[in-house]
Amino acid sequence: MTLAFNSLPSGTRRACPEPWRRRVVALSLMALPAVGLCAAWPVDEAAIRFDVEVVEPPSDPAAGVLAILPDGGLLPGRVPVPVVLSDSGRTLPSQVVWQNRARGLGVVFAPPPSNRAAVYVRGWAAVPTLLPAADLHPGLLLYTREGGATLESAVKLAGALPWETDSVLGTVPAIGQRDNPFGQDDNYVSYYSGWIRRSKAARVYFCTISSDGSELRVDGATVASWPGLHGRGEGAKGQYGRWMELDAGLHRIEYFYFQDKGEREAQAAWKTRGESAKELPEIIPAQAFLHSGRAVVRGAAYRDGRPTVAIAGNTQPASYFWFENRAVGLFRFAGELTAGNGPETAYSWAMGTEWRTAGKALDWLVEGCASARVLTLTASNRCGVTAVTAPIECWDTPRRAQVRSESDLNRYRETLLGMCRAIPREKDPCARWSPDLWATLENVCEPFSGQEVLAEVFERAGRSMALLPRKQRWYLQDVFMGGLRGRDPAGAARWMERFGAEEPDAQRRFYWKNEAFDVALYSQNDSAAARALVEALKSLAVSVENKVVCEIRLADVERVAGNKDEAVRLYSDAQDRYHELLRAGTAAGKPAAATTQELWTRQGRKRAAQGNVTTAVAQAPARDWKVAAMRQASFYSTVSALVKEDRFFEARDKLRQWELEFPLGKLSGEYSLAEAEYFMAVSDDKRALATLQLYRRGVELSDSLPEAMGLELKCLVELKRSGEAADLARAILKRFPNHPVAGSARPLAGGGK
Repeated sequence: MTLAFNSLPSGTRRACPEPWRRRVVALSLMALPAVGLCAAWPVDEAAIRFDVEVVEPPSDPAAGVLAILPDGGLLPGRVPVPVVLSDSGRTLPSQVVWQNRARGLGVVFAPPPSNRAAVYVRGWAAVPTLLPAADLHPGLLLYTREGGATLESAVKLAGALPWETDSVLGTVPAIGQRDNPFGQDDNYVSYYSGWIRRSKAARVYFCTISSDGSELRVDGATVASWPGLHGRGEGAKGQYGRWMELDAGLHRIEYFYFQDKGEREAQAAWKTRGESAKELPEIIPAQAFLHSGRAVVRGAAYRDGRPTVAIAGNTQPASYFWFENRAVGLFRFAGELTAGNGPETAYSWAMGTEWRTAGKALDWLVEGCASARVLTLTASNRCGVTAVTAPIECWDTPRRAQVRSESDLNRYRETLLGMCRAIPREKDPCARWSPDLWATLENVCEPFSGQEVLAEVFERAGRSMALLPRKQRWYLQDVFMGGLRGRDPAGAARWMERFGAEEPDAQRRFYWKNEAFDVALYSQNDSAAARALVEALKSLAVSVENKVVCEIRLADVERVAGNKDEAVRLYSDAQDRYHELLRAGTAAGKPAAATTQELWTRQGRKRAAQGNVTTAVAQAPARDWKVAAMRQASFYSTVSALVKEDRFFEARDKLRQWELEFPLGKLSGEYSLAEAEYFMAVSDDKRALATLQLYRRGVELSDSLPEAMGLELKCLVELKRSGEAADLARAILKRFPNHPVAGSARPLAGGGK
């Protein structure tokens, strides 16, 4: 039953609020020019007031203006009852057309003269018995509710209105939808309510065309009924309907509909031109219906000074990724109706007891369709606390986020970080993460990004990380370390030590000690620590290939120390040993303790569209120097191509394979160039610089030297070491004045040491 409130309830008065209340009222009206009566509180029993503005006029004054007042805990009492006043203080006829405590209160009221009104709401303990507003005819309203896909359920929904239903309310231009505008597209019921105005009497044929069942009523009489599960075909020509005599004036239209699954259509149609069987009906046009205007809430205030707050109406996801079993939607929640609360008001968000975080807005990731989840927003000030809730839904398909979009990746990384920080520090922030959330973390933290969120996860979620499949855990570790080592080598070394200590896999422990060696020797310039790490590597070597790597590491130390002859001897011994393994068929033909492409195939799938790069795998030793030279040239072109395509893990694996097959190549130019290009591409310019400077000190002249010096110059510029860059630029101009690299050196050559 619709209700009208044509006069103020008994006991109302125009009372001036206390000073602190007056301040709250004044602040709340900053968002909207003041309604004349708002300096007082004319509805004495009302707990809250909403200031509304008409933004769309009704098609007919009789249709009134529809305002949706937010609820979720904001409105008082079990049954909130509104009183609508114009800015002059006159009571406007009004009807409650819908109540859903989780969502809001639908109120239709007579159009105010100034397009502004104040809606006062008091709380009743039970549904009041009041007269309907005979002079308001709202429409065209669509109510929809999930589940119960039968025609009987649709009729039951209509009978329960307007109070305490779990339906969703919206307006539509006509009864002619092929989807559910306000909910999921399968397993739902709908009820349409509206009015048509006839300028003169006529005989009209009404019918329904639907998939699935439907029923059409005019002035309470059933004129078309097509129950059960069916498609539209048998009723496409209007077979389900009948003729009816209509007088001039207003007539009530009601349409009941349900959808089980599959194709959907709800259409109320008519024909008025004669009675010919060949004349097909058409959808009842929008201009035939009365349409209510639309009012929006501009501000609100509690009488007792508590803060007002609501969760912004659309809780649909802004975008989604789908990497595993379920889509993961990014939701943007925001608090509204907060303008009058004052700067001292505190806001916090929560979902159950799992987490809590502060702020007026919140980004959050939700897996799958999560309509059962409820979000809570709390606002508090010295006058009290207000807590409101809203369901999290995902019935509408949002935009698909793009793995090629850096802005999308950044937003998902920042949201994951915020989700971790919402969990108390003493708790594992990932304890409740699903495989879908882990997959999202992996894919948005591409090499080598997302260091902040990965640091949070590794620091606090040790137990959850230990439960992950090892390939998944290793991938995340490598992404994290790849971004950290260039910015903080000492921190990277500490994490490597921790990862190695926690790792049950022997090959992986060897891998971490090998990585720590690289950091100590090249990023920290600590040869003593590097020698000690070689001894630790020997103790962890579990394969013949591991032992070859240990010998290469000893050669690396000697090379850095300037002992070139000893480095050449050790590199030669290691190369001969590895080729013996290849001839014997005992070498794996891949890097020792490989970490990426073989362990984690998802990155390869993501990058597959970027280009086809054939990566060579060692199958036989290269005995002839020409064959070896061609093989190393192949390595260089492959690594360079992989780096340009941002396939960093594959490039690093290829460098490790190159190092195993031809460790002597580390003394020539192409390996150093490839390694430098890799580290520069992953923003580890300090490590690239170490490689290039070591190479330059070890050769007098080679075909690769000018290019290597050019890369070294770029590293110095990137690291803002201008004095060294100027010295190197002058050296380039002196040695290679006609080489193309001189062009980039010339502008930098003016500085001193």
